[in-house]
Amino acid sequence: MRRLKGKPRMRPVRFCLAQGQRKSDTVFAHIQQIDYTFLLSIAHNVIWIAEREGAAMEQRAELDATDRRIIKLLIEDASRSNNELAEQVGLSPAPLSRRLARLYSTGVIRQTVVVDPKALGIGFQAFVEVTLERTASKVGQRFIELVSRMPEVVECHTVAGDFDFLLKIAVRDVADYKRLLWSEFEQIAEIKTLRSTILLDSPKIHVGALP
Repeated sequence: MRRLKGKPRMRPVRFCLAQGQRKSDTVFAHIQQIDYTFLLSIAHNVIWIAEREGAAMEQRAELDATDRRIIKLLIEDASRSNNELAEQVGLSPAPLSRRLARLYSTGVIRQTVVVDPKALGIGFQAFVEVTLERTASKVGQRFIELVSRMPEVVECHTVAGDFDFLLKIAVRDVADYKRLLWSEFEQIAEIKTLRSTILLDSPKIHVGALP
């Protein structure tokens, strides 16, 4: 039999043919030269992947109109009680609690605290575009670890475009910002360029988005 180009050649299995055995039996014997252990391992892997993907699909919550209404109400006022939410969406407390548990477990909604910067004495905010020197491996990860230790960096976004990271800085005043740039960012050798954009006002801040 002609071997297909690029296919691994299978080692023939030794066997004895009884006298009078037909040629078709020989062909059938060659067909049996399949590594069933290998095929079984493939089958197990396929089943495992299918089960994993199926579980992941189950975790992705399909939002109906009631779910979206609940999320919208929580975005407007996260302090609403379960009883208040249930009343406004037309559910009894038990089904409402089950829906909330599902939304939290699937990561659709998360709890956080939003503070007023001015109430904390933060009078200067800026966005900083950061470009890194790509002369060593894992430069980006090291940069993320460094800025994660800076409380003044309240947001860090990895972006695609003319620069690598977009940071949001919150400090007391211009002098504090100068201190941060010269004493903190100056120590990060991986930084190639910095570009600051001063934040004057935030007419709209939407902490949650519901597509």
